[in-house]
Amino acid sequence: EAAMENGEIDAELVSSLQDVGLRSVAKFSSSSYYFAVAKGNGELLKELNAAMNELKVTDPYFEEKIYSKYHANSADQQTVISESEKEYVKENPVVTVSYNPAWYPLAYKDGSGEMAGTMVSVFQMITDRTGLRFQFVADNTFSETLKDFAAGKTQMMAGFPYDYTWAARYNALVTEPFATFTYFAAYKSDAAQGNTVAVPRDSYQRYLSSEIRKDSYNYLDYNTMGQCLQAVLNGGADYAFLDSNQLEYYQEKEEFRGLSFKAIQGAEYRLSLAVSESADSRLYSILNKAIASAGSSAFSGIFRETSYDSGARSLLDLIYMNPRIAVIAFMILGFLIAAIIAAVLYSTRMREKNQQLSEA
Repeated sequence: EAAMENGEIDAELVSSLQDVGLRSVAKFSSSSYYFAVAKGNGELLKELNAAMNELKVTDPYFEEKIYSKYHANSADQQTVISESEKEYVKENPVVTVSYNPAWYPLAYKDGSGEMAGTMVSVFQMITDRTGLRFQFVADNTFSETLKDFAAGKTQMMAGFPYDYTWAARYNALVTEPFATFTYFAAYKSDAAQGNTVAVPRDSYQRYLSSEIRKDSYNYLDYNTMGQCLQAVLNGGADYAFLDSNQLEYYQEKEEFRGLSFKAIQGAEYRLSLAVSESADSRLYSILNKAIASAGSSAFSGIFRETSYDSGARSLLDLIYMNPRIAVIAFMILGFLIAAIIAAVLYSTRMREKNQQLSEA
């Protein structure tokens, strides 16, 4: 650090756990950390794994909150782009972006046919930092949308796994990642065995499970995660794989209350943006600069703030999410109804008495 301050060196390699007050220009080689137990202490290992699973299920953003609190770079650094990149922004007032129409709550098509969800806030931040403007488009299904993006019909994909092999399959370049999600298995509480998994068609979770992890499952394709979870409930599949962002959304739904969830050890992915290989290279550079200058804490804040805005909820969803409040509300409502009935009966009796006295 002293050499950097004295101008003896131009760059320094540091861990993200170090707060050195420097500007980040590139990130690479992230590593996971684990608890270790003595060999043979299987019971303690089971307890630790169960506790970690419970943390991830009840609060999918727990790890990001801890990291943001103690280690995240919270400096609001300005996004600096070159003169050539400024020209690109002027010459390209609108960048077309594909998105998954049913990736709740990250990105989805709302009732008016527009993109809604967390990614809207991510792109708004990029607009504020760079001046880029975006137009969001999606077909009826994610599979159709992904094919259009691979064919170069749009310049970007809103939300894409940070995986170069997966990106090459769809003629894409991936930006620096800005979030990490863990995969969970959803299953019926009374049936946690089987070999059939429901997954969204052309999804990364199927690719990760079948081609990277080499899991020996039988896979059933559906258009949306909601359909996958319904298949598990109806007995058409034993499991469905969903990420921690989706978990928070679907476990709040009353219709899925019969499901349990468990973290899949070692199954996670980092989220980035995808840029078509046919797009101008300056777009890719501008996006990377915006992501790097924003810092991890800015993205963590966006995901925490928008995680609770999961679209319209039915009355049953709200009751399921807040059972104690619902009980209290029903008790108060019952008391008010009883009070109104009592007041009406009292008023009726008083009128009858007054009428009897006037007739006497």
